Amino acid sequence: MNFRSEPLKLCQLIVQRDAAYACVVELGKYSLVQFKDLNHQLTTFQRTYVREVRRCAEIERSLRYLENEVLEGGATDHIPNLDISNADVTPMRDIYVLEAKLFEFERDFRQFLANEAQLKRNYNDLKQCKCVYEKVEAFFKV
Repeated sequence: MNFRSEPLKLCQLIVQRDAAYACVVELGKYSLVQFKDLNHQLTTFQRTYVREVRRCAEIERSLRYLENEVLEGGATDHIPNLDISNADVTPMRDIYVLEAKLFEFERDFRQFLANEAQLKRNYNDLKQCKCVYEKVEAFFKV
């Protein structure tokens, strides 16, 4: 069964590796292209752009982690709504810059959480010592 309104034509697009990203972005803006996998015999890890896909997956994981932490902290007002009307594709060099900043932010945030946990432990230890000192003082006053 063919549910398409127009007949399809199979074309082969051969572009230089450096221009492939920009070409796919421009073709994707028109939403008139369907890509066919000509390397179906390759496993996922043998694909050409597997590193870029992994990087994007790591960025997505990091964003999900930070979003969950913000939501758990009760700061839901600080998460802006997603603008889906702007479908511009970000150049890879901008994604690399974003990735570096995001991972640095995540590292700093994890360090902040570790410091907070350590401060809470120290506070509880000091509070416990204070309580012991007060009990000892009360014991010897009698």
